[in-house]
Amino acid sequence: MLQIKGIDVYQGDGPVDWAKVKADGAKFAFIKATQGIAYKYVDYFRNNAPKALGAGLDVGAYHYATFSTVPEALTQAKYFESVIKDFKLTYPVALDLEENKAKVSKKQLTDAAIAFIEYLENKGYFVMLYTYDSFLDEQLEKERLTNYAPWIARYQGQLKNHADIWQYTETGTVEGIAGKVDMNWSYRDFAAEIAAKNKPAAEIKSLSGQIGVITVTTNTVIRKGPNPAYDIVNSVKVGDTFKCYGYQDGWYNVGSGWIKAEYVTFKKI
Repeated sequence: MLQIKGIDVYQGDGPVDWAKVKADGAKFAFIKATQGIAYKYVDYFRNNAPKALGAGLDVGAYHYATFSTVPEALTQAKYFESVIKDFKLTYPVALDLEENKAKVSKKQLTDAAIAFIEYLENKGYFVMLYTYDSFLDEQLEKERLTNYAPWIARYQGQLKNHADIWQYTETGTVEGIAGKVDMNWSYRDFAAEIAAKNKPAAEIKSLSGQIGVITVTTNTVIRKGPNPAYDIVNSVKVGDTFKCYGYQDGWYNVGSGWIKAEYVTFKKI
């Protein structure tokens, strides 16, 4: 099984010697970029992201969420994007969702999380959801979040939920960082997936004739490939219809690109 070593850091971890981190076997790093709508430590991300990239690590960013409604989530997503947009990140960006201080319903918090993720996906980012095993089970409608790559924290025992990245300890050690640090195993090669985002869709799946018709049920986008890391080809709106030529990993091929299956209805011909 693929297993890639990585870390995640925030300003409390202090200075990082990224060359030493790389030499100690870490392949990727997530760096905290924002929290809420006015994070005073954004320079920690701005200073460390280019240094980590320069040392040869794949780099992602994360936002610590404090929202409880869709409007708040969208405001925070826009703030997060404003901080990370000038950096050529080679790893996903992540929504760090681990609090529900307003004690809203599972549905309301999940609605807000999806709004945050979809906003950034529509900007071309590969977005993950970071949370704890117990928070996913108790505070979110996890069955609605299965289309988003999960980054799960669990420090005692094995994971209860599927994870593409497992944060298995918060007390790890790595050369280049003086104190304890969060350690992760990634079970997907996200760097390769993101690097492939400009690969023509025709190289992924050749068209073999029309298999059906799809009708758009939610305003969304067409992407070059069957993954949110691919570039946006066009925007579509509710009621638009397209000939469908194939299906792959939860996406329909409409010739000019790919649309997420959850945003359309399909009729076989």
